Amino acid sequence: MLYWYIHTALWGRFTGSTETVLAQDYETLEGSGINGLITAVERSRGGNLAVDGQDFEGFGRGSRFYPLLYLLTRVRGARDFGTGLELKRGMLGHLASLQVHHIFPKAYLYEAGYSRGQVNAVANFCFLTQETNLAIGKRAPEAYLAEVEARHPGALTSQWIPPDPNLWKPEHYLDFLRARRQLLADAANAFLAELRSGAAAASAILLERLDVSSEEVEVDERWVEVQRLVEELTALGYEQPALDAEVADPVDGRVLAVAEAAWPEGLQVGQGNPVVLELDPAEADLPRLEELGYEVFTNVQSLRGYVQRRSELAAGLLPDEGTAPVPPHDSVSEPERSRPRADDFESAMRAIYHRAKDEAGYTATYFLGMLSQHGGLETAHKLLAGTHISDGFTKLWERQRLDLTVEALVLKPEFQGLFTDQELETARHRLEQFGYKT
Repeated sequence: MLYWYIHTALWGRFTGSTETVLAQDYETLEGSGINGLITAVERSRGGNLAVDGQDFEGFGRGSRFYPLLYLLTRVRGARDFGTGLELKRGMLGHLASLQVHHIFPKAYLYEAGYSRGQVNAVANFCFLTQETNLAIGKRAPEAYLAEVEARHPGALTSQWIPPDPNLWKPEHYLDFLRARRQLLADAANAFLAELRSGAAAASAILLERLDVSSEEVEVDERWVEVQRLVEELTALGYEQPALDAEVADPVDGRVLAVAEAAWPEGLQVGQGNPVVLELDPAEADLPRLEELGYEVFTNVQSLRGYVQRRSELAAGLLPDEGTAPVPPHDSVSEPERSRPRADDFESAMRAIYHRAKDEAGYTATYFLGMLSQHGGLETAHKLLAGTHISDGFTKLWERQRLDLTVEALVLKPEFQGLFTDQELETARHRLEQFGYKT
């Protein structure tokens, strides 16, 4: 049963027409038992359930083979690089919770010119205690792996690290990945074969060593946030995104981002622009994504706010963006017909973002996220309500381009009617404080 269960997860048996497949499997189980279920999975895979090294080519924690790496770590007696002890429940204590460790450190690989997908390859992951992970830090693998082998012989082998020191060098990183993928595939096939044969020892080890508390493995908070957001959106009827997805330039095929989540056809197919959630904006070509029409979000909250705003607009719960709402104070007394339009201001806000990028070399990714989440007018209200100037204001002041700030925009005669006297005074004071004549 465990053999069947693991294979259903590895090959995504229930990711398609779940109810149909479940109904078929219930019928098979009733008529043919567990062997019938295994046969059904084998048939869906062309008769071959063997794990191949290429199956570990995925990257990120969304890969189906990431959980298999953790399973092998626990049931095959993988050892910690710092203590040499097996990573099992009895040795876990303070600073001993398991963490994902990049064998080749991320910064080390980025400096060597590798892509994000290559850096976050599953075959570059292993599990170590928190203490060991912190101690290794950003050290080069050719240095610390040699020390591990000298202090704790066999620890590298227990974690399926290729023993050839030449593969620990940055120029041979891709060869290292190929070699480790094959070692992981061999270990997976050996363990699964034991389960298939009904070996009691293998089953007992699996159940015993996976009987762990939820606190044992460090939680990747960002990944949890992404997963929670995806669950929320799919429950609301939005499309299932691609996770850890490469977004390529349609012109030259260049990878523009490896996004945490991407909706290439929009949150709902045919409705709206494609959407990208990129939590590491420094590693992506955001300007090019925007040129291609992507809605780009650099944090989960901004995307959640964007979805909420879309839903409220569709339901008529927000005022029509064609006209500005009445300000909270009595600073505007013009007739309704003369009020400035909020959508004109929204366009102007997006225009200063692009001008700042093109003319001042400043890409205001956080500002862009605020625009997507709150809209132009509400973004301006929030910035003016802040007790301090924004980081964007500072960046533009350093470039001597305060004319591209939100404060300068709200003081334009055609938009002043959208803001209260207090907000206008705040904008004027900030600009004059830095020598800008209003």
